[in-house]
Amino acid sequence: MSANQIKFTKGKLESLQAPSVGSDTYHDTQTQGLKLRISKTGTMTFFVYRKIKGRPERITLGRFPQITVDHARTKTHQINASVADGMNPNQVKRQERQEPTLKDLYNRYMQDHAKVFKKRWDEDEERYNLHLKRWENRKLSGITKEDCIALHKKIGKLSGPYAANRAIQVLQGMYSKGQDWDMFKGDNPAKAVRRFKE
Repeated sequence: MSANQIKFTKGKLESLQAPSVGSDTYHDTQTQGLKLRISKTGTMTFFVYRKIKGRPERITLGRFPQITVDHARTKTHQINASVADGMNPNQVKRQERQEPTLKDLYNRYMQDHAKVFKKRWDEDEERYNLHLKRWENRKLSGITKEDCIALHKKIGKLSGPYAANRAIQVLQGMYSKGQDWDMFKGDNPAKAVRRFKE
């Protein structure tokens, strides 16, 4: 067994010395694929190294001690199970990063739909800026029907039922077009909102 192959424990990892240059990598003898990299600054990062479909992949788990050894092992077992099922966790992360945000959808909605087909497109723009812009950096799949119901209720209290209904109407229309354009898969989260009586 090489010196860099050790059984990860809290005490053992805390006793590791940072290298003077570059970084050192340690391998856990208890869990397949679990490794820890320590940089010259002393930063320790857990990661999983696996070959997936013949290609090497390094999946970062997080830093020690914020992530404990037990947590790192649990996450590694989950990743190993995903790999056994033919999944690539890094590919899933890449797809999540590439998923459009609400701002991306809004920009396309205005350019390809509202400004083309609606005479009063400026009203959609105003409602977005007033009530929906706060969510512009959120991924489309990250906005839930519960979020929409809560927002509708909040706008209703602050600005009245008409403003709340129109804001949700714009959001529902955006998601509907997003589905048509294959920017979003799944249920339209704004569709479940019960409108106020006006």
